Amino acid sequence: GANINWRLLYEGEHSPYKVVLPTYPFAKESYWRDTYSKKNVIEQQSVLVKRLHPLIDENISDLMEQKYYKRLDGEEYFVADHIFNGQKVLPGVVHIEMARAACELAMRRKVHKLKNIVWTVPIVAEKPKDIAIAITIKEKGIAYQIRSEEEGTIILHSQGKAEYEEGSIYEDEYIDIQGCRARCNDFLGKNVFYETNNRWVYYYGESYQALKEAYIGNNEVISIIEVPDIRKGEFNEFTLHPRRLSPCNGNTDAQKWYTTIYAIFYGRG
Repeated sequence: GANINWRLLYEGEHSPYKVVLPTYPFAKESYWRDTYSKKNVIEQQSVLVKRLHPLIDENISDLMEQKYYKRLDGEEYFVADHIFNGQKVLPGVVHIEMARAACELAMRRKVHKLKNIVWTVPIVAEKPKDIAIAITIKEKGIAYQIRSEEEGTIILHSQGKAEYEEGSIYEDEYIDIQGCRARCNDFLGKNVFYETNNRWVYYYGESYQALKEAYIGNNEVISIIEVPDIRKGEFNEFTLHPRRLSPCNGNTDAQKWYTTIYAIFYGRG
């Protein structure tokens, strides 16, 4: 209750002016600062930070290793539409595009070929899953590993090697598509294939039902692949789109009706 001479604080300086505050007592308006949960902050940051690729969120390399990161929440269409034995499983074809993108980001060069690919442990995404793609430089090209960590243990899911393009495509890689089609006389339609497969332990959702027609020969298969309209907007974000690669497994599954040694694929749309 004491009277304080506040002017003593401003000796030799200009005294501050009084500020008139509103005193209307009946306006029931609050102006509290918005509160943000940790989840809100993470979601906002994820919007602000541009993804490196739909299958790669960020570069998490350090002095020990070149490495990229992807977090799966299990709701991505390429996971939710791929059910194996009742569980959401990241398809092997997604590993391929994930590896290709990481290798190109690491070396800033186009990948010409992925080879020696080995899938070891499936990535089950029933709950959020953190994935790492590690890159190692080799004498010819580079090697990659796709892995995760559980309770301090590193789990290797797949690995392989990448080679980079040198000049134009090699002549011996030319494929006579029309000749292959002429040799493949047996027909397998989309409905028959997917209805039969979906009765087994794995299920292909709409996003993976891209195989329209398959023609089977004595030791080869050629198929027509179509991309659904709902996925065409994102198609250019991928080089080896899971929707396009998935029917490769479809052609291989034709072995359940025929003997197949190798397959050729081309797409429409």
